[in-house]
Amino acid sequence: MSDPNTAISGSRDTTLRVWDLATGSCRNVFVGHRASVRCLAAHGDLVVSGSFDTTARIWSISQGCCLQILSGHSSQLYTIAFDGQRIATGSLDTSVRIWDPRSGQCQTILQAHTSLVGQLQIYGDTLVTGGSDGSVCVWSLTNMALIHRLVAHDNSVTSLQFDKNRILSGGSDGRVKVWNLQTGQLLRELYSQEDAVWRVAFEDEKAVIVASQSGRAIMEVWFP
Repeated sequence: MSDPNTAISGSRDTTLRVWDLATGSCRNVFVGHRASVRCLAAHGDLVVSGSFDTTARIWSISQGCCLQILSGHSSQLYTIAFDGQRIATGSLDTSVRIWDPRSGQCQTILQAHTSLVGQLQIYGDTLVTGGSDGSVCVWSLTNMALIHRLVAHDNSVTSLQFDKNRILSGGSDGRVKVWNLQTGQLLRELYSQEDAVWRVAFEDEKAVIVASQSGRAIMEVWFP
């Protein structure tokens, strides 16, 4: 976001709230969705919200208003990615839609998952998606084509992150895996246990894993 002292939250009460991190006060409330706000993505002055009402909305933080309503999904939205040029949305309807943030028009529909799409990330001209079908899909945003479909996890993909070389994926099967982005080859399995992995992230040569274990939340740092 353009202002480091601003935070945005989305709620089950259908609203978005703009917060001042210095004072803890609410600056503004955005109203428009008709069901829970499930996901958010921000870039510069814009924030995109995805809702269980099947729509996404583009808001201007400075103007305090909704600029576009993105309609087209037939079921709830669970995840959004926004890089300033493109918006990607993933839904319970199993599809991924790519949108033009200026016009609010859907540019294409990507279909490869067989159930809920719950994870998305854009990096350059590549999109990586994760579904509750256990698969991780790598897409080219240049020609809107599927590059790889990885059979990654036994259950839902709960988190993913990637850079120009690697994909890190975590699943509700308790596994964390490292993949080669270009070839789709499995490079390494970092973590395996019975309980779900909830969040994975990496930077340089360090990977951070947040998981549940015997009813407790744990965090581990790996050097893959």
